[in-house]
Amino acid sequence: MFSEIQVFQLLGLLFFGSGLGLLINPKLGTKLMDNIADYPMFIYLSSFLALGAGFYLIIFYNVWGWDWTMLLSVIGWAALIKGFFMLVFPGLAISWVRELRESYITIKALASTIFGFILLALGFILR
Repeated sequence: MFSEIQVFQLLGLLFFGSGLGLLINPKLGTKLMDNIADYPMFIYLSSFLALGAGFYLIIFYNVWGWDWTMLLSVIGWAALIKGFFMLVFPGLAISWVRELRESYITIKALASTIFGFILLALGFILR
């Protein structure tokens, strides 16, 4: 099992790296969204990943207090709900991908980069 700080560092690297990559190369993000819309298997697989990650975070880090570790609980519950939603309603998720493709890439990239930076700061400063 990872410590809370290691989870912050890992999630920070994942969010920051993916967000920065999409900001630098937005055409890749558009291609990824096209693939998700064209191949529903990606929705199905990503729902399993989100469910698994959310379940892991909830089982090991479900702490509700006014502390920075509560952020892991919020991320875990959000991932679990997102994964369950995509698994139960894949058609709705695919239609959202098609409708929000262009604006979603920019918003997600910017939000992911900022959120990843915050997680990295927490993971490496609070160490």
